[in-house]
Amino acid sequence: MYYHVFRLCPHPLLHKCRAVLILQLDQYPLTTEIEKRLIPHIVQLVLPPDGHRFCLGNWNSAQLTSFASALLPADSSEAIEAVLLDFSRTLVPRIDVIWEARKQAKYIEAVENSAGADLISLQALQRK
Repeated sequence: MYYHVFRLCPHPLLHKCRAVLILQLDQYPLTTEIEKRLIPHIVQLVLPPDGHRFCLGNWNSAQLTSFASALLPADSSEAIEAVLLDFSRTLVPRIDVIWEARKQAKYIEAVENSAGADLISLQALQRK
């Protein structure tokens, strides 16, 4: 289910939503050296099909190993935690946005398939 919604669902509304959210991740401001090193690495961990796990804090061992490879011995646990907590404020809401887009896509599909579908209302919904 997650893989379908987060990566595979071909509905134009979900495709647009995912593209906007990826752009948002790419534009995240990187102000410190540790952010410049860790955030791009985290973004790469979020993009694969199981990336939603990373957003939810349910990291698999491959994600943990990959993330650990971006750390330096001088990185303090407090600095790492600060980066993760700050960036999680971007990651966690993106899951809610994707689910909302999915609900809207499913609603549009249901209306399209109903006998009394109103073409003007459908076009207005699809532009959102």
